[in-house]
Amino acid sequence: SADSFPAGLNREAVAAVDYLVELSAQSGDEAVFNALLAIGELLGCSGRAESDVRREVALCLAAGRGDSATVEELLRSGIEVNCAPSFGGMTPLMLAARFGHVGLAELLLQQPGIALNATTIGGQTAVSLCRDQETGAFLAHAIACRSEDGGRYALLQAACLGHGSVLRALLEAQVDPNHRDDKGRSALFIAAARRHLEACETLLAHGADPAAGCGTADVWTVADDKLRTVLQLYCPGS
Repeated sequence: SADSFPAGLNREAVAAVDYLVELSAQSGDEAVFNALLAIGELLGCSGRAESDVRREVALCLAAGRGDSATVEELLRSGIEVNCAPSFGGMTPLMLAARFGHVGLAELLLQQPGIALNATTIGGQTAVSLCRDQETGAFLAHAIACRSEDGGRYALLQAACLGHGSVLRALLEAQVDPNHRDDKGRSALFIAAARRHLEACETLLAHGADPAAGCGTADVWTVADDKLRTVLQLYCPGS
């Protein structure tokens, strides 16, 4: 859906990344690096050795292509596993996820310090960038089982941005639907306040408490007419 591509990394930007990965497969990494250099799309690379930046770009592209051998070689050479030199802030894990390379994603997940909750400049995550349900489900399960917060951050991020498919994957991986942020706001309250109806329906269908809100304010206080109709299905008589 359209809200899966928040401002900052829209459909066109994601399509451009898809094209660059394809270009690397056809014409090599040098062609991609030169293209990124020409349009000023190398992020946070000022003052750094060009050779280091090139290797980071190579790692991201190899992850996108599913080239496990190159990924392992570059990681052994000391390249940061969470590097994001371009591609709208996509990390190697995000690129592997984007193109459905589950085996490579597992390899990356085994690396010390892998950032499960990393986001792009537009708020996308490895799960939200997936193009197939199998990869999304795999990553959601990994986040639920391996992240220190049990998937809390990922759930709240998806609720905030209205990523319904990401929420479903996380909730089906047994992430608690009633997680709250540091301000005490439930995931349902956050989604409701931002008018993300699909996200609200998904949370409710997976056991989110309709009465959970933020302090003395419940979801009803921020619900619009459409959400009120949905809420009445889960708490008739309210």
